[in-house]
Amino acid sequence: MGIAIVGAKRKALKNLQRTTYFLLSAIGITIVLYYGRAFLIPISFGALFAMLFTPLSRWLQARRIPKLLAILTCVFILILGVSLFMGALLWQGSELAQDWPEIEKKVIEHGTDIRSWAVERVSFISEERIDRFYQELASEQETYRRWITNSMDSLFGSITQSVLSVIYMIFLMMAEERITRFGQMVGRTSKVDAAMKDARNLVHQYFIGRLILVAIQAVIFATGFLIFGLQYAIPVGILAGVFTFIPYIGNIIGGLLALMIGLATGGSPILFIGILGTITLSQILENNVLQPWIVGKEVNLNPFFTFVCIIGFTTIWGIAGTILAIPITAIAKTMFDYSKSMRPYGYLMGLRDDYQ
Repeated sequence: MGIAIVGAKRKALKNLQRTTYFLLSAIGITIVLYYGRAFLIPISFGALFAMLFTPLSRWLQARRIPKLLAILTCVFILILGVSLFMGALLWQGSELAQDWPEIEKKVIEHGTDIRSWAVERVSFISEERIDRFYQELASEQETYRRWITNSMDSLFGSITQSVLSVIYMIFLMMAEERITRFGQMVGRTSKVDAAMKDARNLVHQYFIGRLILVAIQAVIFATGFLIFGLQYAIPVGILAGVFTFIPYIGNIIGGLLALMIGLATGGSPILFIGILGTITLSQILENNVLQPWIVGKEVNLNPFFTFVCIIGFTTIWGIAGTILAIPITAIAKTMFDYSKSMRPYGYLMGLRDDYQ
């Protein structure tokens, strides 16, 4: 009896030590991710691009195309695809940008109406308080200018990071066999091969599936907005569709954008109901039909961890973190599934119950 109690205590202590080590490691990784983001963001994109295009590169090499030429072909396809997508987005958004002064004017008019209504109906709001608020905003103009300057610097940094990502992608694809061999030397060959295959499939399935979902939902949004008479329905629908690349949060951002445009252009209550109905229908279709059918169950993360990883990576890495959050977390979970000591954490992050 005493031996059993001692054994149970040792097991509990070991589990506590393992959990403590995991939490300390998570804190350490978070610190590294934050302070090393200038280096880690481009190499993360490069690694994901390399995993995404590895099947195509192998297919080209199987047809006796030299490895370097096959990799450069993949890079060309990547750049061409991104350029076409950004060009289409800017082309559709140009109509909205041209009329933005008029939209802004109408927003100000609506803001004046809301101000009058608030002063009349809400007891603790007065003209003096609103004027004081506007004065405080005006005093912050230098802060806004500084923010715009920082945003331009960030844009230049994003371009630099994009170039670095492509360079990393080329080098990683060139070193694919050596990296695979290194993994096999570190762990069991069969497990390493299976884990890397699952990770590649996951990245391929996720990104291709999400892009298809973005296109379908952009069509749903644009069609719904057109039916209910929203001005700029097509560019707003496309922008809202692009935002859906971000699970959960994207639909909210796209819906708010459509509602703002509807408010600025003097939309009727029917229009607002139509916008909300279109967003709701799109979300239902995504969750119950499109997501399982197109993306499948490769990204096996439960909603809580999906939301947490998006918020966490966005806080640490900004917009880049929003894009990278789910694939990086899903790859980490895949690696946990192949490690006996980490499988409980993989189970905690996932959806399936087929763990032993």
